[in-house]
Amino acid sequence: MAQDSTPYLRFKIALRRFGGPTSGLNPEQQARLDDLVAQEQQLHGLILSRQEAGRIVVGEETVGHALELIIGRYDSREEFERDLARHGMELEDLVRGLREELAVGAVLELVGDSAPRVGLEEARAYYQDHAAEFTRPEQRTVRQILITISSSGPPENLRPNSRARLEAIRARLLEEPSRFGDEAAAHSECPSALNRGLLGTVSRGTLYPRLDRALFSLARGEISGILETELGFHLLRCDGIEPAQRMAWEDVSDRIRERLQDRARRRHVRSWLREISSP
Repeated sequence: MAQDSTPYLRFKIALRRFGGPTSGLNPEQQARLDDLVAQEQQLHGLILSRQEAGRIVVGEETVGHALELIIGRYDSREEFERDLARHGMELEDLVRGLREELAVGAVLELVGDSAPRVGLEEARAYYQDHAAEFTRPEQRTVRQILITISSSGPPENLRPNSRARLEAIRARLLEEPSRFGDEAAAHSECPSALNRGLLGTVSRGTLYPRLDRALFSLARGEISGILETELGFHLLRCDGIEPAQRMAWEDVSDRIRERLQDRARRRHVRSWLREISSP
């Protein structure tokens, strides 16, 4: 089987390693490609000669589905066939290569399934030792008023006028902070004006850096100074603060066990491959 898949392996490895068809490779690259193909053929042969491979059946439907996925990447069947020819392949070469690749993948999946099961205690220990992974960062609920800047638009959006407009709004809000939503609905040039300036609840790094720094320095209910970004001039109000919070074990235990089991599968497969490759 490995020998029959040579054209497919040359096609796949040439694209993966050299980024192009075999016809475009220089002699040194061709020699390197030959070595890589031989190595992969040898590995496939070892894998498919193991007893685990005897339990694998790659059906026509499975191969057909894989082929359809490849053809679906092209604009037309004709383009797909031209690309095959450009790589020196026939459709039968591709089908044989796919069948072998699917069989190898199925064997490795079967081997991975035999990895030791990750127990509850191992998962809980991971949870305890990696607290930062399971801590939701501080979040803040923010409203915004945006006045844009234009050098060629209406006079009220010229730079000095835009700033003056926002300064007047801020002065009113310092007298009546509770009217922030009203002022946003009436004057903000951000789509959030339709929701009285509400941008939502965000974590650090969500907004423009200048806005982000300002928001996460505000107390609850506090209004920022005037801030400038490439969008224009902004006012922010911090409507709420949700402190960083550790996720409950019950909410993440399944996810942790799945993650650790996936790592165990990969380790088990690597160990199995080393074992079958040893002289």
